Amino acid sequence: MSKSVYFFIVLFCLPLFAQDVNLEAEKEAIKEVCRKKTMSFMNRDGFTQRSCMTDEHDFVRIVYDEENAHGYSWHRKLDPNKKDESTEKQEPYPVKIENDDYIFHINGDLAWVSYRQKALEEALGRTITWEMRENRTFRKENGEWKIVAAATLSTGCDDPKVFHIKQKLTDISNLLIDAKEFDKAIRVAELAVEMFPESSHAYDALAWAYYNQGNKEKTIEYAQKALDQIPKDNFTPQWRQAQIKQWAEGKFEAVKQMK
Repeated sequence: MSKSVYFFIVLFCLPLFAQDVNLEAEKEAIKEVCRKKTMSFMNRDGFTQRSCMTDEHDFVRIVYDEENAHGYSWHRKLDPNKKDESTEKQEPYPVKIENDDYIFHINGDLAWVSYRQKALEEALGRTITWEMRENRTFRKENGEWKIVAAATLSTGCDDPKVFHIKQKLTDISNLLIDAKEFDKAIRVAELAVEMFPESSHAYDALAWAYYNQGNKEKTIEYAQKALDQIPKDNFTPQWRQAQIKQWAEGKFEAVKQMK
């Protein structure tokens, strides 16, 4: 084969090789944004978390439970120049994250990625493992990939009693609070306390429901029960207990501001 033929073959293949290299670089950049977004959330680093999102600061996250086909979403404007006090004041989650099994679709400045995420949470005397299928939609802005939307399919937890049932009840109570259905929110939170009397989180959820209803006495009663339960709570991971202590104590101050 003549040198000229070799030259034309190389000339033809170079753009294809460069395209493959560029595609792999884009995939790695997207993986890094996914990792940074998750870890900044776990570390309660609101500024870094917001930097991973689209510059429109309009973010929707949907979480689905495979077992119950139950989901919820939140949608709010994010200002990168302001601290999110609800995030910045919380303690970091001591969670280890492992991601693999990536599926990519990249088209110009738009991309979609799906991947498996495993979260390892240290609780009292045990390690709890979450399995999730994460999905992210991206747009490239000023040369950087930003998350436009996110969806999570929860594929299981090795301790469903701890996290699925109780968490669902407290989540539903909070959703009812958002819908101004305070009496129903209280009934759901009461069910959480009835089913999981060892859980300080359940008592705090009930205090929150009463607070939103405007009942000062019941708010204080159940916030105190949440605090009293923490030293005896072998049901809730220590990192969550620290949050619950913060939430419950905050209710005492919040009640003082109630009319």
